[in-house]
Amino acid sequence: MKGSTIFRRSLIPLLASGLIATTTLAAPPQIIQQPQRRDVNVGMTAVFRVDASGAGPLAYQWHKNSEDIVDATDPTLELENVQLSDAANYIVTVYDGAESTISSAATLNVTGPLMNRALSLDGSGDSAQVASNARIQNADALTIEFWVFPLPSVVNQFGSFINKGDGLSATSSRTYEFRWQNDGTMSVNLFLVHIDGQPDAAGFGLDVPEHQWSHVAATFDSATGVVAGYVNGQEEFTTTMLNGFPVQGRTIRQSSPPLVVGVTPGFSNTQATGRIDEVRIWDRARSALEIAADYSCKLTGAETGLVGYWPFDDGGADDFTVFEQHGTLAGDAHTDLISEGDLPVSGCGQPTFVYTSADLGQFKTSIKHRLDASGYVESTTDWQTWRPAGSLPNATGRQTVTEDVEPGSKFFRASSR
Repeated sequence: MKGSTIFRRSLIPLLASGLIATTTLAAPPQIIQQPQRRDVNVGMTAVFRVDASGAGPLAYQWHKNSEDIVDATDPTLELENVQLSDAANYIVTVYDGAESTISSAATLNVTGPLMNRALSLDGSGDSAQVASNARIQNADALTIEFWVFPLPSVVNQFGSFINKGDGLSATSSRTYEFRWQNDGTMSVNLFLVHIDGQPDAAGFGLDVPEHQWSHVAATFDSATGVVAGYVNGQEEFTTTMLNGFPVQGRTIRQSSPPLVVGVTPGFSNTQATGRIDEVRIWDRARSALEIAADYSCKLTGAETGLVGYWPFDDGGADDFTVFEQHGTLAGDAHTDLISEGDLPVSGCGQPTFVYTSADLGQFKTSIKHRLDASGYVESTTDWQTWRPAGSLPNATGRQTVTEDVEPGSKFFRASSR
C-alpha cells in the first residue's frame, strides 16, 4: 500500500476487568538518503540509490514515472546504455512487510549523443569550484587524476590546475595542489597533518609538456606509506620517505576551502592556462595497473572508491558520481569540444583511428588503445578476406601502420585484446 500509514489494533489485559481495545501507530520505513538527480549522455550508465531503514526486512520496487520497472527490486537501480527515451522521473517504494514509503522523484536527464568536452581556462579569472567535503580529501588514502593540456603564461607565476586549500603556507589550511610550471613540470604537493619537526608536504615533480594532452595521477596511502606519481599511465615517481622521515602512518590534512580547478584562491598570479578534463578523486590509493588500465577510458561514475568525477561533458562542472558534488564555473571558464584526433579519452577497450592519411599510393594511420592491451590492424578489398596490416604488443598504446594502396578501395579495421 503505497504511502500508507496502517493502524494496528491490539488487545491489552487491564487487571481483572476484561479487555480494552487500543490503537497504536506503526511507523513506516524511513528513507535516510533519497535517490538523486542524474544528468548523463546517451550510451552512458545511470545509477540511482536509496538508503532506508525499517522495523523488518525491507523490499524495494522502482518505478519509471508511474510504471513499475520489471525486476528493479534492489536498493540500487542501474540503467545501462541509456537512451533519450529513458529520460523520466524515477521513484522507489520501500516496504517492510506491512507499511510502505515512497521516495521523492529523482529526474534522469539524458542528452547526447556523448560529446567529449574539456574545461577551458584562459589564465585570467577562470575556474571551477566544488564545495568541500570529507570524501574528496580522505585522510588515510587518496588518488587524484586528470588530463591536462597546459599552455605557458607570461603573466602568472604558475598555473594551479587543482587546488584544495587556502595556499597561504605549509602549515595552513591546505590538502593538495597540482601546479604547472612554465618549464614543463607539474609540481604535486600533498599536505600532511602537522607534526613538529617533521615535513608537512609530500612534494614531487612530473614532466608534463606544454601544448599536448597528458594524464597526471598521484596516490597516497597512509597504511603502506607510499606516495606515487604517474604520467600517461606510467609510474614516474614513488617514495616512502619524506626528507628523511617515513610517510607511513601520516595522514592527509583536512581543509574547509573548496576544491578549485584553475587557480589557488586569493592569489591572482596562479591562474592556469589551457584545458583540463576527466578530474577524478578516489578514496583509496589506486595501483599502477588500475591507473594504466583505465586512464584513457570514460567512467560510469559508479566505480568502487570513486568519490568525485568531473568529465565536463555536460557543458558544466557536474559530478557524475552518485554523490552529485556539482561544481560551478567562474569567470569565462567554459567547456570546449575536443576533436577526434585529440581525444584525451577515447573509450575503454575500443581502439581509435587517428591521424589517417593517403598520399602517393600509401595509406598511413595510427591507432590508440589501452596500455594493457595489444592493438591490431587488418585490411581487406572485398570485405571477406582480411589480412594483417600491423600489430603492436603492450607498449606505448599507439601504433602507426603504413601500407601500399593499389587503385581501387581498401578497408581497414582495428581491434585490441
